Amino acid sequence: MEVIRVENFTFKYRNASVKTLDNTSFSAHEGELVLLCGGTASGKTTLLRSLKPEIAPNGVKSGKILFCGTELSSLDKHSSAGDIGFVMQRPENQIVTDRVRSELAFGCENLSLSRDEIQRRIAEVSAFFNISGLLGCSTDTLSGGQLQMLCLASVIAMKPRLLLLDEPTAQLDPIAAGEFIRNLYRITRELGVTVIVAEHRFTELLPLSDRVLFLEKGDLTEFDSPSSAAETLVQSACLRENLPCGIRLHAEHELLSKAVKPPLKFSDSRKMLSENFDLKGRSLPKPNERCFSETAIHLKNIRFVYDKKSHDIISGASLDIKRGECFALLGSNGSGKSTLLSVISGIKKPYLGTIEILGQPLKKVRDKIGLLPQDVRCTFLYDSVREELGGDAITDFYDFTPLLNMHPFDLSGGQAQLLGLAKLMRCGAEIVLLDEPTKGLDGSFKQRIIGIIRQISQLGKTVVIVTHDTELAAETADRCGIFFDGEIMSVAAPQELFADGLFFTTEAARLSRGICSNVVTYDQLSEICCGALSIGGDSDER
Repeated sequence: MEVIRVENFTFKYRNASVKTLDNTSFSAHEGELVLLCGGTASGKTTLLRSLKPEIAPNGVKSGKILFCGTELSSLDKHSSAGDIGFVMQRPENQIVTDRVRSELAFGCENLSLSRDEIQRRIAEVSAFFNISGLLGCSTDTLSGGQLQMLCLASVIAMKPRLLLLDEPTAQLDPIAAGEFIRNLYRITRELGVTVIVAEHRFTELLPLSDRVLFLEKGDLTEFDSPSSAAETLVQSACLRENLPCGIRLHAEHELLSKAVKPPLKFSDSRKMLSENFDLKGRSLPKPNERCFSETAIHLKNIRFVYDKKSHDIISGASLDIKRGECFALLGSNGSGKSTLLSVISGIKKPYLGTIEILGQPLKKVRDKIGLLPQDVRCTFLYDSVREELGGDAITDFYDFTPLLNMHPFDLSGGQAQLLGLAKLMRCGAEIVLLDEPTKGLDGSFKQRIIGIIRQISQLGKTVVIVTHDTELAAETADRCGIFFDGEIMSVAAPQELFADGLFFTTEAARLSRGICSNVVTYDQLSEICCGALSIGGDSDER
């Protein structure tokens, strides 16, 4: 049964010079999982919100959107609220109440369901999503992964027929993100809900999707099976970096692409690598480590707690980071990584421990520290990009000329991140603290951010990154560490840390483990496979 049909839908924001969506047409059937992909500012969020009347954007529109055969604009409010669910990127923006149980009940209460029916639905969804143990908890005590799962459960409790999700795993650690994506698949298969999800985590979602919808600058250029779509996406400059390593490697070798199909599943990629490349005994040399002398950040036995009645969020963290070094900190949602950045910046004060910055007490050199938070928009103070930059259009990292008259809140995620970085560097910061700088970004913007981070580090400035993006850490960091149980542990170079990791590791490391050695990035995987292709006894000596 067809659940949603979009016919020649065109949308343009008022005062915008170009259309955000142009003659977009597609349909999705009951129980389908549709992956919506596209580069930053391609129109994904606009399309998703246009399918949900309560949050549809204002602008000039044409074409038709039909929900179960009824014009979306003619849908009654009760059906619109209950039958079409929406999960946002930032779960804290969607949470309404202060308790988990009441949050699960909120939507159902607004549908005027009976008390018995509401209690039954709470019992069912809490069991389905394995959150029964959280029912008595306050929502402000939950981790990011738990909050996002709660948002999903609260929407499913209303029994929607169509579920829309906008970058729902952007802020989740690898384990929480994997669990969330598996639950989306279960929702389609076990509950028959149609799911359309905008995501950049292709490695997990692509093999589970029924179809892929690819938007490029407002135009629908692909709506096909994952295997067919992969051949198109791998040619996309903005999305190629988001694709699984196996698909990128497959496209890189012409003989291989003619012999086997693009591998969607991780197991298929492993099989392709082991059967078609002669990698036995191959190992990349460890990269030369940069030498540092002066200590830029000294942390000794740092302890911090939000509430004296609760346990320490930071409980004895100690670490030295050198001037000019790039250090990446990983860890699960809610572990305290962002809190540690706030402590280093001086925003939050620990109740015990020593912090020295550039050899001096923190309070004397706070003006040398720059922090870019997860929500970069909270750093914007003016109504235009021109004002934010003090009138200058061209910075060391990006030419903002086409964006000068835009409101900062109207920028895409990647553009906003670049603006935040430009402002931070103009303040003369010697210590640069970045909290999830690549979340929700497409591959091209992510590579641009990576280049900027490298450039900042090479200028002799110290960079500390809190991230769930292991690829970012592997490509930029001199050293990485994992924040666990209030402490910084397993500090090592990326090639050493990720080579042995189970979950906090890179796809390239997992893919090559046991086949070849010292591979943690895609570029390293591509390098070690160069000249090793063996099909029918032939060697690919490109």
